[in-house]
Amino acid sequence: MTGFFDNSDYPYTPEILSELENLKGTATVLLFEYWLAKKGSRRLPAWNDFEFMDLYKIAPLMAVLDVDGSGDANKLRYRFMGT
Repeated sequence: MTGFFDNSDYPYTPEILSELENLKGTATVLLFEYWLAKKGSRRLPAWNDFEFMDLYKIAPLMAVLDVDGSGDANKLRYRFMGT
């Protein structure tokens, strides 16, 4: 395995989209619009920018993971799991 993601065991190749008009699904579009608003002109938004209650309509579909403080991309911390 090389890097963080090795898709050799996956039955498909994921499609990676970064333009809002190319995204599919209401929840995906809502989340990406929220992300863009929170990041502003920065590269990434900060954790304290997020209010998950703002996303209550799509919260059941969400799982938010973060790389833990060690910097090891294989060690993830679950920050939020939809219900």
